[in-house]
Amino acid sequence: MVSSDSDKTGSNRCKILATNCNKRTSCRALPSQVCSFVGAVEDWTIENRSGEAHVFHMHQLHFLVMAVNGVPVPNPELQDTVTIPNWSGTGAYPSVTVRMDFRDPNIAGTFVYHCHILDHEDGGMMAKIQVNPAN
Repeated sequence: MVSSDSDKTGSNRCKILATNCNKRTSCRALPSQVCSFVGAVEDWTIENRSGEAHVFHMHQLHFLVMAVNGVPVPNPELQDTVTIPNWSGTGAYPSVTVRMDFRDPNIAGTFVYHCHILDHEDGGMMAKIQVNPAN
């Protein structure tokens, strides 16, 4: 499931949920496509509602890890992969908030993001992102 909204400052936010992942069912949590525009800076929250860890990987660009489980990271670093721990079955779902920076004009195009665990990727946890030219 993916959802998107804007906060009071007009910043774009996106939530991607990892669900239904176990050895009996395929992992189909990522949407078929996400769209953005050159020039956008978006904060994505990746939330894990499954009993297995997920390793989120983005092609074509690096992102800043801004928060883990809602706690700000003191010195965000550029990464292209981040692990979202498994949910224990009780309490808050583990989450990671990343800042996607699409301001480079060369980023326009279609590329993928996926879970880096091969069984999850093969089970369908892979999706495309379309970054359209600025208007």
